[in-house]
Amino acid sequence: ENEIVDAETGVSLFRLGLARKENKHGKLIIYYRPPSPFTPVILVIKMGLDIKFKYPEAIVILEDYYISNEINEILNGIKIE
Repeated sequence: ENEIVDAETGVSLFRLGLARKENKHGKLIIYYRPPSPFTPVILVIKMGLDIKFKYPEAIVILEDYYISNEINEILNGIKIE
């Protein structure tokens, strides 16, 4: 978990409380949110991609961001082998 860090602080997303894991029906789901609603879109996407590459089997869900639906579609459309 420590490998996935917030680009603005350099601290783990999990330690900051910006990400959490859940297992639902045998699937790993990782929820994350930016540290601020004003975090630039590119940094929010980078956080999601970092999670997706670390946990390729996971469903990644961005919460509490103005274009979360669009970013979620992109992130979960990526297949990593």
